Amino acid sequence: MNARFLLPAFACAAASAIAGAPPALPLNDTGITTCFDGSAPIACDSATGYPRQDARFGRDPAFADGRFQKIGAGDASLDYTKIANDGSELPADAVLGADAGDWACTRDNVTGLVWEVKTDDGGVRDKDWLYTWFYADATDNGGDPGNTGGDTCGGTLGAECNSDEFAAAVNAASLCGFDDWRLPQGDELVGLVDFGVVATAGGGTPATIDPDYFPNTITDAAWYWTRDALAQKLSPMFAWFVAFNDAAANFAGKDTPSAVRLVHSTAPARSPSHAQGTLGCQENGNDLIRPSTLGAFTVNADGTVHDSRTGLVWDQCLLGQDHANACDGPGDPYTWQQGLAAAESMNAEAWLGHDDWRLPNVRELRSLVERACVQPGIDTNVFLNAPTAPAVLTSSTYPGFPSAVWVVGFDSGGYVAMFGKNLEHRVRLVRGGDGFAAYDAIEGHELIFADGFDGVPGAVAEAG
Repeated sequence: MNARFLLPAFACAAASAIAGAPPALPLNDTGITTCFDGSAPIACDSATGYPRQDARFGRDPAFADGRFQKIGAGDASLDYTKIANDGSELPADAVLGADAGDWACTRDNVTGLVWEVKTDDGGVRDKDWLYTWFYADATDNGGDPGNTGGDTCGGTLGAECNSDEFAAAVNAASLCGFDDWRLPQGDELVGLVDFGVVATAGGGTPATIDPDYFPNTITDAAWYWTRDALAQKLSPMFAWFVAFNDAAANFAGKDTPSAVRLVHSTAPARSPSHAQGTLGCQENGNDLIRPSTLGAFTVNADGTVHDSRTGLVWDQCLLGQDHANACDGPGDPYTWQQGLAAAESMNAEAWLGHDDWRLPNVRELRSLVERACVQPGIDTNVFLNAPTAPAVLTSSTYPGFPSAVWVVGFDSGGYVAMFGKNLEHRVRLVRGGDGFAAYDAIEGHELIFADGFDGVPGAVAEAG
């Protein structure tokens, strides 16, 4: 169904992608705009002993420095536009309502995704209604369609309050001019998390999402389902969720009534034919769940891996693995400070021919998760000998508890959790990235480079 508003240029480009190829995955920045040491905020410079961390890179510092303008508005560099029931664009002060010209959806101008906005009116999209996970498509449900549920949605769907029935009801109403609403995949829903929100334990904690564009987000009763079933043949009754009380991602039983936020995208549907090769999966093939990264990665001769969706370039091995022997070994353990310092050390020796390596932020690292794999949840035909444990470090502090850092676990398929910075995890380095132009201190100045990779000192380009 055609949208009734103009899409950003990047969305038009995505629509022209080759059918069956993994869609583009533009990444929002995390929203973390403060630098930290082991337990408290610090200045964002290289002399602190905690170099090259999250707040110094990406769209957030670029926007703060006035390097680009947003299409819409939002916290930090997040860029949202309100969309009406009839599909038209609205100003930032538009209010929710049921009339054709009232606000009902939010478009993310970075990713191109359009999101359902929850209401508080007792209607079909009310924030308090909960749904079991149910997905009838046998090619993408992990071998178990889930649970049809009961009446946990105020009678709006009768006695079957589940994700499929809810999506069908919203599509029947052509919310915001679309009739192809669906559960989001894990990376899509993680893309809404504002990791800069200081969430605290206990009732009344703010939701880790932009409240001006996603009001009525619950934090104390349930998490939000993703479309991703757990890629584990012995446990087909589980699916992945994202919790907006603290931004964690994990899995739970499909029969658990939980919240749902639907998404619409203009990108072409991924082909279920898997014609682009074979995933490297330890225990689960790709016959029950459609892959999310197949065809996205190119392994380069220098030992790096390029992701065509994000523009990021990764070290094919974990630090401490042997590049000369197919990434042999378990990788070296690092605390957070040690991991940050290791990236700087690798730059000093031009590791793999480059000197702009860093730890990935939490959203970047989560983008490597292959939803069709488990133990580890990553394509091991690309990232050779990737271990199932322990988790991998990010450059992102958890602001609500700054002695903790976000990590991504690849054992069961990509949980996002926080651990003490003094604990040891593995490190996979990254460089560059579309929309994540590199920031670093050169001769006392913060420079942004147009291509996100190595730049010429003194050359400042505008980021978009």
